[in-house]
Amino acid sequence: MRFYISLFLLFIVLQPAIAQVSPATIVVEGKASIKATPEKTIVRIPVDARDAEYQSCNDKLISTYRSLKKALVKVGFDEKEIKSNSVRIDDDYQYQNNQRVRVGYVGNMSVSLEMGTSADELGDLIKVLSQPEYSFGYSLSFALSEEQKESLETQAMETAVRDAQSKAEVLANAAEVGLSHIQELRYSDNQISTGPLMRAEFAKMADDAGGAISLNPSEISIEKSVFITWIIGKKN
Repeated sequence: MRFYISLFLLFIVLQPAIAQVSPATIVVEGKASIKATPEKTIVRIPVDARDAEYQSCNDKLISTYRSLKKALVKVGFDEKEIKSNSVRIDDDYQYQNNQRVRVGYVGNMSVSLEMGTSADELGDLIKVLSQPEYSFGYSLSFALSEEQKESLETQAMETAVRDAQSKAEVLANAAEVGLSHIQELRYSDNQISTGPLMRAEFAKMADDAGGAISLNPSEISIEKSVFITWIIGKKN
């Protein structure tokens, strides 16, 4: 009697383990990289001002920023796209008779402007920044617009899933098994390649080209990866 009870208890203990045997699976990574020419240009202008007095230096810096902003708006740029990102005022030093002497204060403000990539917009920018009072220098970089990002992300996810499906079918055929259904699907965060930073004397280039100059930004890519787990079984 005790022997039958022991077998019965052993069956009860082993039954869940038997029932929980994991099904055979195959895990495949699908990848996609979708490219587009960026529609947005980001201009960064390092505005600065100097004065012997701290408050005067601060006032000059703010006044110059407001004047620059007004000049940019006057040629057609959207005021909302012109932003001051940081302000800093430090001691200003010069070397006099081989000695470092504090002569006052220097203020720095980082100004950014978002615009398109057309030759007309670039010409308007050069028109303003070539003026002596705004000759601070500047740099350009390129970025995808929000509409481009949304469209490319969708395309990349769809392409990555198709890539995973194709790879899974190849592996299943090679192993002579069949794909049943998807057990799990995961995808990685976005990977966006940034546009190159450009620093150049565009005012001089525009003069050399007779006032006509255009940008030709490199393509920017959005990459996606998905990991799909399939249940596999006998091939039909």
